[in-house]
Amino acid sequence: MANDKKTSAAPQALQSTASSSSQSKGTREQLEKIYRESLYTLIINVLKTMSTKDNPLSVKDIIGHLLNITGQLYNTGTVRRHINDIIEIYADEDEEYLYIKNAFMYSFSGIVHEVNTSKTGNSRFKYYFEALLSDSDVNMLCAAVTSNRYFEPDEKNYLNTRLKTLSQNHDIMSSDNGKKEKASKNEDAVYYSKTMDINAKKQLELQQTTLKKAYSSSSKAPKQKLLLDIISRLDRAISSSHQVRLRYGIYNYDETRIEHLKLMDRGKDYTINPYALCWNNGSYYLVCTNKGHETPYHFRVDRILSVDILEEKSEKHPEALKKFFKGKTFEVEKYTRTHPHMSIYSSPNTVNCCFEIPAHSLSILVDYFGKDIHLEKTDREEPDYNGKMWPILRASIEKIEYPCLKLFTVQHHQVLRIIEPQILIDDLKAELTNSLNKYI
Repeated sequence: MANDKKTSAAPQALQSTASSSSQSKGTREQLEKIYRESLYTLIINVLKTMSTKDNPLSVKDIIGHLLNITGQLYNTGTVRRHINDIIEIYADEDEEYLYIKNAFMYSFSGIVHEVNTSKTGNSRFKYYFEALLSDSDVNMLCAAVTSNRYFEPDEKNYLNTRLKTLSQNHDIMSSDNGKKEKASKNEDAVYYSKTMDINAKKQLELQQTTLKKAYSSSSKAPKQKLLLDIISRLDRAISSSHQVRLRYGIYNYDETRIEHLKLMDRGKDYTINPYALCWNNGSYYLVCTNKGHETPYHFRVDRILSVDILEEKSEKHPEALKKFFKGKTFEVEKYTRTHPHMSIYSSPNTVNCCFEIPAHSLSILVDYFGKDIHLEKTDREEPDYNGKMWPILRASIEKIEYPCLKLFTVQHHQVLRIIEPQILIDDLKAELTNSLNKYI
């Protein structure tokens, strides 16, 4: 690690603070030492907010941005040595650097890269920051939060504000390198401040605005984060393997509209073993068992009214759930394929099935059962809504929970033809007959 001597004066704010409070020389030197040693943090912050893979920054670019942020002009050699330290920490696999490498990764949510931009084979290094979450990643997560029907508006704003601090949140425009090369001999504060890109200044303002909102979200968090608090308690209980007591609700209504949730089962408390949380068909579910029972249950998280973490440890995974865990990791896709309708509770009862379905409707099967489906092409075709002809496919799917399979078939009987099992054919006929009888 570099151990550079002081290369320039501390910023005016630091100087005036030290003198106005009549601090001792030793105290002032300590403050200045802290400020100098924060250069690693400042450099990574500049790269995080001002660089991309397509627009890396040179050492001189970084110095200019540091001047704009701190008012302090750093020595080129000092900045270069600090950058080399950063690159070494990120790249080195030695255990000696593991903790500080992790600290950099977690603190800044990304990695600093070095690239040689010389076209002649000479060394001309520039640097950029790769965020662990890109802007598009964060935008996707924010969209999922915004479209959720069960979060309150305050909860959505709170989550989205914090999510937006996780990416770079900017689109860097290409710098005017010609102007910089022309003025590169003038290495003083005037040069660096004048060659600051207008776009970079805008990005700095955007960063400050985003962080200000994040700080504000901490002090102005929603007074009632009902769903977020429930999710947090469930997550803690799962990670610590503790039982929970919860209350579940159903939607109340008056004569004209749906009202708030009310307790179901006359306010009965459920003591359960929580094992996993997962999304399926637009809802968030708790996968669990009732205390002393083996049958898996699914509770819709948005319908849970309260959660208390108990001192008792959770019971071991029942046999029906063990196959869906790899170590402590819950294999969500594997589970939701077996239980496509998680609102159904039943004793374990899985069957193999086979359908015929036109190719244009194949996405219906994938949405419910995933891609692990065996297909065979038949010699028949069927038109879609626009008259285009599509082949009829025979789709075989293994080990699907029967009540879920039955409900799926009833919902999509218009595009499906059941080949097997026979019990599913019989049950579908009975369900359709019951439906027809309502209109006789």
